[in-house]
Amino acid sequence: MKKIKKGLKFIFSGAAATALCLYLARRLLVYVWTFDIFSAKQWEVISNYWNGYGVISSGTDYLFFATLFLVILFWVWLWRYLYNLNLSNAFGAIYRFFADRDVRKFEDEDSHVVIKNLSSHEKKTIEDVIQERIAAEDKNKDKEPLAQRIRQQIAQKFNKK
Repeated sequence: MKKIKKGLKFIFSGAAATALCLYLARRLLVYVWTFDIFSAKQWEVISNYWNGYGVISSGTDYLFFATLFLVILFWVWLWRYLYNLNLSNAFGAIYRFFADRDVRKFEDEDSHVVIKNLSSHEKKTIEDVIQERIAAEDKNKDKEPLAQRIRQQIAQKFNKK
């Protein structure tokens, strides 16, 4: 089981390193030298230049070929780095960041409830406040709706005439 786990880690880290390295190399080479590493025509131009005994003479040519060589070294280094990286800690850090996001959002707020507009000598509990609000709502329920009262008043005025 341990060998399978290491093999999967090796394959996964190699795929991730390859994808990242090819993406970065393509962006760099297209930006600096307008050379697309995925274009067969551009590789054919380099092959014809090399087979035609072309001479590397300028500094930009040296930098170009050095970059192509360093891309390979960077790929090997990145693969090794990703293989040695403890993935459980990396994914765990991402999970903890998103899991604790709601907790961090409310950390700075006060944790106690403040009931305002009470005099200093009057002490009420939450239950007392709840009972008062329930009683106030019950009083409002006993009253007729406003629209009903208006209809009754209009009906009374028409009946008087």
